[in-house]
Amino acid sequence: MIVALAIDPESIAELSAVLPSRAATALHNRVIESLMPHGTFVFFSPEEASAMVRFVKASDLLAQADRKRWQSLIEFLYMRRRFFVATDAPRLPLKQLDDPERLADYELEGSRSIVVLKSEHFEQLFQNDSDSVEHVSGGVTATTSLSVVESSTMRTLVDLAASGRHPTGATRDRVFSDLFEPLCSRDTRVSVVDRYLFKEIAYRDESRRRNNPPEHLSWLLSRLDETALEGTRVALLGGYEQGGCVPDDAQEMLDILLRYWSPVGRIQEIELVLASGRDFPHSRHVRFGGPGFFLDEGFDRLRKPQLWAADGIMWKYCWSEPDHHEMVGRETRVREASSASVARWVAH
Repeated sequence: MIVALAIDPESIAELSAVLPSRAATALHNRVIESLMPHGTFVFFSPEEASAMVRFVKASDLLAQADRKRWQSLIEFLYMRRRFFVATDAPRLPLKQLDDPERLADYELEGSRSIVVLKSEHFEQLFQNDSDSVEHVSGGVTATTSLSVVESSTMRTLVDLAASGRHPTGATRDRVFSDLFEPLCSRDTRVSVVDRYLFKEIAYRDESRRRNNPPEHLSWLLSRLDETALEGTRVALLGGYEQGGCVPDDAQEMLDILLRYWSPVGRIQEIELVLASGRDFPHSRHVRFGGPGFFLDEGFDRLRKPQLWAADGIMWKYCWSEPDHHEMVGRETRVREASSASVARWVAH
């Protein structure tokens, strides 16, 4: 649900240059409203990041109202760790990109990537695509500010978010790559809330069934361990029922989990919070620091390699402040329940 955008600040001014001021403001708003849920601003040096901030604060090429909207967007993204300088590999400053073959250098691991250029720069680089809204090379799409909302990468995200589902027969790995991977590569905090989160793995342990293929919980942890940021901390909040197969002690449940999942990678800590099922909200979610997803049917829809339920899996992308507060509130409700117990595993 997140795309990494490397933006030439001066490309933003083109939104103001092609239309009368009122229509231009509407165009600015359309771009900003698309980037707020789906965009991450990526820069390849501190100087590039500073240039973007200076441009939206002081450029005479933008109307005052448009400058304020862009400033608000930058503040929104910065507070959510979606405005940062990439340090994984050296790259040319965006303005110096002069070879179409170098476009692939701007791809970031775990993210769809868009490079937003001034129209003149785009036409010089991609003369054969001068009438197109984009040029795609590997995992990177080059486009302009006038076309970024209509780029194939952005449209794919917007359409997927609007659909809110993966159909029967889709793989759970596809669900992970579409939904979870872009977010777990942005934050080291992951929280999962599901009343029945531990039920399948506890049942398999009690009945001595093989965990092959792995059920949804050990599968999810393994995928996070492969793709998340180093030092990721995962909170697992699940419930137990009187007389059920899930024990009512968090440490006992953690011991069961560790029999089926072997940490080898990027997860630094597991916090397991276990509480009575009656203390859980009906809706389930996964949260990656700030944004996340509501999954009302629960994570057991992912217990097999392919989605097996007739309606696949339904979800809602949650990125707004009210959504964030609702997810945190659910977690607090479980943590503060009188029935709750906590156990931790920490990597050595």
